[in-house]
Amino acid sequence: MFDVEIRKSAEMLFDAYKESKPIAYGRLPIITEQDGYDVQDAVNYLKFRHGEKVAGYKISLSGKLQRAFFNTDTPLYGEMTDASVVKGEISLQDYIEPLLEFELVFLVDETIHVTDSAETIMRKCRIAAGFEIPDSRFADWYGNISKFELEADGAANAALVYGEGRSCSYDDIDNLFGQVTHNGEAYAEGSSIEIMGHPVNAVQWLAEILDERGKEIQAGMFVSSGAVNMPKVITPGQYVGQFEGLPSVSLQVNA
Repeated sequence: MFDVEIRKSAEMLFDAYKESKPIAYGRLPIITEQDGYDVQDAVNYLKFRHGEKVAGYKISLSGKLQRAFFNTDTPLYGEMTDASVVKGEISLQDYIEPLLEFELVFLVDETIHVTDSAETIMRKCRIAAGFEIPDSRFADWYGNISKFELEADGAANAALVYGEGRSCSYDDIDNLFGQVTHNGEAYAEGSSIEIMGHPVNAVQWLAEILDERGKEIQAGMFVSSGAVNMPKVITPGQYVGQFEGLPSVSLQVNA
């Protein structure tokens, strides 16, 4: 893409973000991975100009079935700002077409380097249960927009809430089972094996692709490593997620 196309695409996505009014998919000239991440960076630049700060990253399409929906065999990432971190309560009026994913969140205590082993990454992070709320600035987005549009839209990042972090070993979160209830009723479940075989594999992948773009996962950031369940529609009520051996996470969703 030419610089002017990147700027115009970013401005349209940023306006959709600020106004919660989606644009039609297929409208922007985003046809390569480079296009996607260049536009994402430009959107984030506009967010930074309006006072938001980088808080962490989400990894999207970490599961095979999710990747199939977007006709790709690789995951992607989205850079998230402090405005996306919520304290346990959201209103559906603030979103366009939100979904809910149950994830393991890495809370980064020491900067992660591209050369770090899985064991080193585990030592540098605490692990928390989290809900990630994907929501796109493209209308009718899930399964319809391209992977490159998803990249441009920051991997459809919208909100993240997470519980208390705990130090864990590699084995502690290997094939770790989790369940979510909605108003006390079963809602979703899944295993950490869905996250690229093991969640730390997703973090290593992220460190590598960020290094290619001159970035890194810094101390104080988070990494939402990917969903253990297929994204599900959110309705009002109380959601509680529990992974074995970790503190639970709760989210109150209001109409």
